[in-house]
Amino acid sequence: MELVDMLTQKLGVTEAQARGGAGLILKRAKDALGEKEFAGIASMAPDLTSLVRDLPATDNTVIGEVEKMFSIFGRRMGSLGSAAGIRAGFLKLGLSAEMIEKFERTILEFVRNKAGDPAGLSLGKSLSVDQ
Repeated sequence: MELVDMLTQKLGVTEAQARGGAGLILKRAKDALGEKEFAGIASMAPDLTSLVRDLPATDNTVIGEVEKMFSIFGRRMGSLGSAAGIRAGFLKLGLSAEMIEKFERTILEFVRNKAGDPAGLSLGKSLSVDQ
């Protein structure tokens, strides 16, 4: 997978960390953008769909539980809950929270290279990095 190779080479992470971290971030993006918009982006950068699909169930559970906890405080806390879920997932993968932004920037670069700026802008709406 090109994206996994890019993450391992550029960020110096293991293949498992690259797959898990990208899957966590892309799941959040898919949830934020909606199925249709994410599918449009993924059709031009096929690695994205498989990384979300192959995300271990335990990582999905971590995100879901943290998001559920934050939903008690209202809808505005949803993005904060999602960010906390991503952070928890990264820590579980042995990655620091500082790596989240590096992963997001690399994923955004990958999507722009594969699918162009419009897809990159669309994906960027769901990420926490400045475009």
